[in-house]
Amino acid sequence: MNENIKDLIDKAEADEALVSNILRKMYSLLGAQEVLQFCKERLQANPDSFSANWTMFNLMRVNGQYNKAVGYIDKCLQIMEPDNPRRVDYVMQKATILSLAYNRFSDNDYLKKAIVEYESLLAEMPNNTGVLNNLAYMLAENDERLVEALEYAKRAHEVKPNDPSFLDTYAFVLYKNGRFSEAAEFMLAALQQYEQSSIVPSPYAYEHLGMIKEKLGAVAEAIGNYRKALEVGGGELPEGAKQRINTAIERLSQESETKT
Repeated sequence: MNENIKDLIDKAEADEALVSNILRKMYSLLGAQEVLQFCKERLQANPDSFSANWTMFNLMRVNGQYNKAVGYIDKCLQIMEPDNPRRVDYVMQKATILSLAYNRFSDNDYLKKAIVEYESLLAEMPNNTGVLNNLAYMLAENDERLVEALEYAKRAHEVKPNDPSFLDTYAFVLYKNGRFSEAAEFMLAALQQYEQSSIVPSPYAYEHLGMIKEKLGAVAEAIGNYRKALEVGGGELPEGAKQRINTAIERLSQESETKT
């Protein structure tokens, strides 16, 4: 690493925000490996360097090393003062990483940990629609406290009735509560809002619609939406999700053949 950059960081030692900004610029100019090496050296000298821990969190997140990312964000939270106004943002970052880990590995331990983090956020921000929406989805995904999840999803949707991701969550939680006709209505509204906003829907939106249509007995539509989920997800869809969707398609196809 350029000695001038090291000198600049040393002079900015007391200003962690400035150091973080320098490291971001280093990443753009020199690449991840240089920054990674520097942060490792910095943490060896000072394990409580907030900027180095924060930078390592971001590097691990980008590289998909979620367990390591959680370790670094935990260290950041440990270093921060309890009354730091940015603490909530960092807890939300941790919850997001846990959610990403769950989506990739389909390990319920990640989901349960993410629920705990979002519940702590909800205690601090009871009317935050993003927190309400995400907690509702996670509870439903874990088949946990479904009536409560529905209340959270409804509150988020009522504040932002045209938000497609909130519509998707509301539909999914309605589905989990056995209200399939209503779920279909809101899921179709979500896809319509995605289209109007020129946003490509998540593959999970089509999977959700497939699940709903399956419960309503619309087998051909269910299969079509499951296949659309695979198409939209492409190579980015985790293997667990692909297997789950393909299993649903195979099951419904066999049922359809048996009936005919």
